[in-house]
Amino acid sequence: MTLDAASFPAFFEALWGYSPFPWQERLAAKLLQSGRYPDVLALGTGTGKTSIIDIHLYALAADAARSPSQRNIPRRLFFVVDRRVIVDQTDERAHRIARRLEAARLGVLGEVATALRALSGATSDEPPFDRAVLRGGMVRDDAWAHSPDRPVVASSTVDQIGSRLLFRGYGVSDGMCPIHAGLVGEDALIVLDEVHLANPFRQTLSALRTHYRSTPPGLWSRWQVVTMSATPKDAEGLDPDCVFHLDDDDRSDPVLQRRLRASRPARLVDVNVGGSDSTADRKAIVTAASQATVDLLEGGHRAVGVVVNRVDMARDLWDTLRRKREIKRARAEIALVTGRMRPLDKQIPLALMQKVRADRTVAEDPSRPVVIVSTQCIEAG
Repeated sequence: MTLDAASFPAFFEALWGYSPFPWQERLAAKLLQSGRYPDVLALGTGTGKTSIIDIHLYALAADAARSPSQRNIPRRLFFVVDRRVIVDQTDERAHRIARRLEAARLGVLGEVATALRALSGATSDEPPFDRAVLRGGMVRDDAWAHSPDRPVVASSTVDQIGSRLLFRGYGVSDGMCPIHAGLVGEDALIVLDEVHLANPFRQTLSALRTHYRSTPPGLWSRWQVVTMSATPKDAEGLDPDCVFHLDDDDRSDPVLQRRLRASRPARLVDVNVGGSDSTADRKAIVTAASQATVDLLEGGHRAVGVVVNRVDMARDLWDTLRRKREIKRARAEIALVTGRMRPLDKQIPLALMQKVRADRTVAEDPSRPVVIVSTQCIEAG
C-alpha cells in the first residue's frame, strides 16, 4: 500500500472507526505534497485539532520511504499547551494511537507502524514511536531523550519546552541540557495550542526562528513551529498560504456544522469585589454564582455547570448550593468535581466519584435536575 493523500482517510478510519473531517484530509494532503506545515492553524474548539498528531504520524511514515537527505517531516512532535489537563488529554490520544499501531500487522495501520519503526531500526515488537508527558506534578521521565533517532510524540506545558530550548530544563542536569536543547531545537515540530494563552512563548519562538537559527545552503530545515487558535492574532500580515482555515466543505460537514453553529448565549454579571482576594470577596462571588444557578434551575434548565478557578471556591459554592432551599425544593443533585494532577491521585479519583453518583441519579430519576460545580478540570471530561 502506498502511503499517500488518497490513503489517509483509510488510516484515520482504521484508528477511530469514522471518517476524518474535510480539513483533516486537506491538511494531510498539503503536508504530504509540500513537506511543510502552515505557520498558523486557525481551528476552533470542537473541530478536532488534536488530530494533528494523527496527521503528523501518517506524514512521517510516508516520508520514511525517502532517502534521509530528502526527508522533510520532523521526527519529533511537541504538542505544547499551557493547560495541564489538555496536556494529559493530548497524551491519551497519542497513547491510543500507539496501542493500535503496535498491535497492527496488516493494512494501512500495519504499513504506518512498519514505516515508523524503520526510522530508528526498531524491531516489530517495539512501539512504533515514543511518548512523553512534560509537565509539573508528576514523576519526570526522560526516556524519550535517550534515542535521538526514535519518533516522539510529546505533550508539554510551555515552561517545560521553553526552558529546554534555552539550554535549561526542569530537573535536567547540566550535562543533559545541550542534548535536550538539540532534541527540541532540531528535527522537531513545535505545535503551540491556545496561542493566546502563551504569547511570550510565541514571541520567543519567533525570535529563535528569526535571529538564532541558520540553515546551511542545500539543506532543508526540519524544525518547524505551528500555532493554533480559533482567533489567531499572529496571522495578521502573513501570506494567506501560511494560514490554514476551515472552508465551505468543513462548514457543510454535518458534524462540524452542528458544532460551529451551536448557540452560545452569554450574559455578563458584575460582582462588586475589592480585588484583595479576601474572604468577603470570595463570599460575594459564591453568592452571585449560587443565585445564578438557582435562576437557571427555576428557568427550566435540567443541567447546570458552574465553573470557578479555585478548588476552595468550588467547595464553598458546592456547600452553599447544598444548603439552599430552592435547590432542596427542586430535588437537584449537586456534584463537586475538582482536578487531580498527580498519577497517584488519578488512580484514586475520589472527587470524580460524586460526578458518577450524579450521573447515576439522573439515569435512575430523570425528573431530578443536576448541578455540577467544578474547576476548569471539567473541560477534560
